[in-house]
Parts: sequence; C-alpha cells; structure tokens
Amino acid sequence: MSGDDDIRAFLMAKKVADFRWRWTVANHPDYAAARSRLHAVGTSLPHGRLIVQAHLNRMPYKYSFSIVFRKQNIFRLDVEPGLTHRRTTILKPINGTHWQMWPDMGCAEPDDRNLGWTGWLDSFLRRAKIELRHPLLMPPFKTKEQLGLEI
Repeated sequence: MSGDDDIRAFLMAKKVADFRWRWTVANHPDYAAARSRLHAVGTSLPHGRLIVQAHLNRMPYKYSFSIVFRKQNIFRLDVEPGLTHRRTTILKPINGTHWQMWPDMGCAEPDDRNLGWTGWLDSFLRRAKIELRHPLLMPPFKTKEQLGLEI
C-alpha cells in the first residue's frame, strides 16, 4: 500500500483511543494539550495520535481536535480559532469554527453550529470514527472570574 492509501485507510477505519487522558501544559503556558494513541481497528496500520489542544485564557473558548498519522496532520477541527483560513477552492476567508481533512488540509470547511465542549467533542469523534476507551474531560479553562471578566 502507498502512503496515500494508508492515510485513506486510516481515515476510513473505525479507531480507538486507548490512553487515559491527562491535560498538560503545551508549548506555550496559555495552552493545554491532551494526547492518546489511536488504533485503526481490524487493520495492520501503524497507530496514529489524537491530539486535543485548548487555549486556557481566551473567551470564547478556543480548542482543536487533530488526528496525526505518520507525522502528518490528516483531520482537524478548530473551534473558535484566532486566525482566518482561506478556503482554497473559492478563496473565501473562514473566520470561525472549521474542519480540515486530508488531502487538502488548506481547505477549511466552515461549521456555524454553537455546540459547546461536549457537542464539538462528540461531533469530532463521530465524524472521525473514534471510540474513546477513557473519558476526555473538559480542558482546565480559566473561569471568567479568574480572567477578570464581568459575569
């Protein structure tokens, strides 16, 4: 199988995330990350990784769910990102929550729903065909009080 065939097969397969989740400080102190190994059920494909990142101090909450396979990001959901993306097929800017999928990770598919943490997590898991063996709790966001915001 070619590399592209492996990626396609990994995306299409049912997957299981089997690590116990633990939020840790990411590359920047304002971010937390949680990771799990990701197995494609019933295949001999190498494992991938499910990576969830969250900005701890931003309102509205900003977080992302990513599948990485062979060191390549192949499926992603960005919720309330801080940057604008361009949809490469029509060159229209995407400012809000969006999906990206291999083979064209530069193409952002907007999603205007307002689902909250649990809703976005469930939507990502369903669309990516992932079963969690252990629950993934909400990121350790700072509260409005901790951020000094009016309630």
